[in-house]
Amino acid sequence: MENLKPREDLVLPSRLAASAQRTAGVQMHMDEFDAWLAERAGAHDFTVDRIPFSGLRGWKFENDIGNLVHESGRFFSVEGLCLRTPGSADRFQPIINQPEVGILGILVKEFDGVLHFLMQAKMEPGNPVPLMLSPTVQATRSNYTQVHRGAKVKYLEYFTGRRPARVIADVLQSEHGDWFYRKRNRNMLVEAAPDDVVPLDDDFCWLTLGQINALLARDNVINMDSRTVLACLPRWGRRPGPPTGSAARWPPPATPAPAPCRPRPSC
Repeated sequence: MENLKPREDLVLPSRLAASAQRTAGVQMHMDEFDAWLAERAGAHDFTVDRIPFSGLRGWKFENDIGNLVHESGRFFSVEGLCLRTPGSADRFQPIINQPEVGILGILVKEFDGVLHFLMQAKMEPGNPVPLMLSPTVQATRSNYTQVHRGAKVKYLEYFTGRRPARVIADVLQSEHGDWFYRKRNRNMLVEAAPDDVVPLDDDFCWLTLGQINALLARDNVINMDSRTVLACLPRWGRRPGPPTGSAARWPPPATPAPAPCRPRPSC
């Protein structure tokens, strides 16, 4: 009879702890990071202009109730919200209604025995600096299904089951409740197979947990979405695991491949 295998990965905590202790990455040293980020900022032209609603392409106000919507019926709508709390005055505000589950995902891979995390230098309107480090994939469903007819989302295949990957974490988390109406994102960390050669795009870099921890102590480097994904990591350093080695770690305990996620019914 085949020996039973534990569902919990007893090796992962020690691997994460080893990555957290390393501030010198195999792919990038800390003294190279600032120059790399500045180079990526200089490689692109960024302009953010405030325009009137009438200048928006593909967006309109609905005639009946005045919600701001996209002509495709996708992405999101901006609606009016009235919050009534006993004993307090009514509160009125606009709120974003986006009944889609986006993907916030970080790809993980081992280099020279140390786990590295693939981070993206991403520009977003509202950033206090041109570029901040975002997850490998940071996209709404409308974006990664290309409703906008734009470019494909890089590395998406690792998070949708189209490329072999080991799931480390897959958690539904709420978006900002003050500004999004019952919005959820799928926060994921997946590990590429040891023999998978992951192509490195110019706007991406591999960092250890130790390097990421060091950058978390600096203002305006690691963006909010990266922080929420990293918070889903299991605890590490709590108990020793069995002897390490690629053969002992891969394939890991059986974990189903990530499947397309649908929003849960709202309460």
